[in-house]
Amino acid sequence: MAETTKEDFIIDYISGLQVRETPEELDAVQPFSRILVNDYGYPKEYIQTRPQYRVKARPSDTKKEYPVDIVVFTGREHNEETVYIIIECKKKNRKDGRGQL
Repeated sequence: MAETTKEDFIIDYISGLQVRETPEELDAVQPFSRILVNDYGYPKEYIQTRPQYRVKARPSDTKKEYPVDIVVFTGREHNEETVYIIIECKKKNRKDGRGQL
């Protein structure tokens, strides 16, 4: 039996969790997640989308406050030492992604 989703929600390709159907999700997070798995061969277990991984704003910070959209790790273990790639997605007309990273 297929899982039904709430209205205005989709199933996240990586985590399998329901996420809000936003332009950012539809145009960036979900397509990039598929590309990482299907085109570049990263196992889903090496990727985290939901819950969002959090990073520090500055190296000197003690708290990880900022969520990022996609993180690729070097293995199944998801921690600061195994972060390989951080991807911050924005809908098409936004230009602040580089500054945020």
